Amino acid sequence: MFSFACCNVSPVEVMVEFDYAAEADDELTINVGDVITEVVRSCDGWYEGKLNGKRGLFPDNFVKVCTRDWSFDQ
Repeated sequence: MFSFACCNVSPVEVMVEFDYAAEADDELTINVGDVITEVVRSCDGWYEGKLNGKRGLFPDNFVKVCTRDWSFDQ
């Protein structure tokens, strides 16, 4: 699996806004409304996070980052 250590950021949570079907073994299939945890921003348009016990990659433009009060960045 690709590592995002180059970004050196703290994990966040995101909410899925658009469905995405995994195209590779290291990707997550995500659905509208899913909340993905332990998310680390990629340097190339992808995030890595955990959903339903599985860690994997997903496109960063399919989600919104959650703020601490569970509102979402606009």
